[in-house]
Amino acid sequence: SNAVESIARRCSGIAIVGFLSRTSYSLFLVHYPVFLVVGAIVSRLWPQSIAMNALGLFATWALSLGAAALLYRWVEAPGTMPKAARHSS
Repeated sequence: SNAVESIARRCSGIAIVGFLSRTSYSLFLVHYPVFLVVGAIVSRLWPQSIAMNALGLFATWALSLGAAALLYRWVEAPGTMPKAARHSS
């Protein structure tokens, strides 16, 4: 347990780990719809292209992270702020 806590403390200082931990719920919510949309587009336009399917997976990953960041910034984070802080920014 102490080893796990030590690893968690060290990793929490890494920017991408902090970003992923803050936006994980938003990412959970958006990744599947993004996957469905990108998958439908790729399979419709390039059904036999392995390269385009791989690019579609990368696009899904990138778009999901971007959508999660926006959802976190505009929906999730404001809901966790105290009321006074929401009105001052």
